[in-house]
Amino acid sequence: WVEFSIRDRSAKKHVLRRPLMPMGRTKKKTMGFQDRPVVKIEICVGKQKRLTQVNLAGRGHFKYPLLLGRDFLGRHYLVAPASKYLQPLLCH
Repeated sequence: WVEFSIRDRSAKKHVLRRPLMPMGRTKKKTMGFQDRPVVKIEICVGKQKRLTQVNLAGRGHFKYPLLLGRDFLGRHYLVAPASKYLQPLLCH
């Protein structure tokens, strides 16, 4: 098990506990790879909630707290890279 915290859109902090999955290997921006812990969480985009695996990394100094990749977006979403926040949060 692993415990970590996230902040929602209103900056409210939530502490989550999830079973630890096998470590994930992530390509670093510079060179090489980094092993990171992986957990399953439910993510809401628009009206859809989907359970997905995410790797945990400290992103406090980055603009976005979470990056959604090809595996999550896949055949489910159309991406408009020049636009931001097109989907209102409709999940409860």
